[in-house]
Amino acid sequence: MTDRSGVFWTAKSEETLVDPAYRGQQIFEKMYDLLKQYAWDNGIRSIWGFTPATKAFTRIGFETPGKTTQIFFPLDSTAIPALLDKKSAAETQRGSGWLSRTAYRTAGAMAGLVSATRLSFQSSGHADLTLRLLSSAPDDAGNVCRNFVSQWGGCTIFRDRAYLQWRLFDNPHVKALFTAAYVGDRLCGWVAYALGDDRMGYLVDVIAVESRNSDVTPEVIVRGLLSTAIIDLRRMGALGVRGWHVTDHPFDLLVLRVARQLGFWHFRRGHDVVILPLPGKQSQTHSFSDWYITRVFTEGLLG
Repeated sequence: MTDRSGVFWTAKSEETLVDPAYRGQQIFEKMYDLLKQYAWDNGIRSIWGFTPATKAFTRIGFETPGKTTQIFFPLDSTAIPALLDKKSAAETQRGSGWLSRTAYRTAGAMAGLVSATRLSFQSSGHADLTLRLLSSAPDDAGNVCRNFVSQWGGCTIFRDRAYLQWRLFDNPHVKALFTAAYVGDRLCGWVAYALGDDRMGYLVDVIAVESRNSDVTPEVIVRGLLSTAIIDLRRMGALGVRGWHVTDHPFDLLVLRVARQLGFWHFRRGHDVVILPLPGKQSQTHSFSDWYITRVFTEGLLG
């Protein structure tokens, strides 16, 4: 990750599993004792992740500073049940769930309708701004991340060219599309998005910074990038577009605001955040509310 002081290391917990037959023997704790020592020895500031089962983590010292939420743009009525577990879906169809029957019908009506007015992105008035679909990671990606924390504060995943090439363009599971925003000849942001096996479109990453000597704002850039992602995913046959809202980092709030203006819904459904600051000098890190993170940290099937 990177902040105004430079690049630093954290560790992301991807999978945890203990056979039920061996529970109660502190196997989880003993495994994490090894991981914590390795992380501390290698200058890692914190271990973090997302889970619906927080008890095991809090028992060994993890904090639970927040919870993920979702943004969602429906492109087909059959996408709505994908947002719900079976119990919630059944309640919804009876009209007693958190998503009322009226809202369910509204979603069906919206599904086949993508507002050309809302989603069309014309560069008129912003002649300096161009959006380009790239086939390889841009060389200036690391500088965008440095400028991002300089302008927005907090910290974020350090996406330099090598990381983006490995994570997105050379991903053996799913090839995400990558649309970059240029103001003049300067890279000022990008959006990465992919179509999952469930036919759901996923926003993998979005980032934007202020341009120099131009009236093209990060908000204008984000609106253009999100619009492009929706249009491309619709052409690819996506049932809907899903993304994350995780913290109150100023840029995360900007993305949420622009997404809602474009017609995204904001669902407060997600997993708890767990984070373990590690002891020592390297533990002096940001509050989780200062983090800006997206799906780009994952290595799995979602692109």
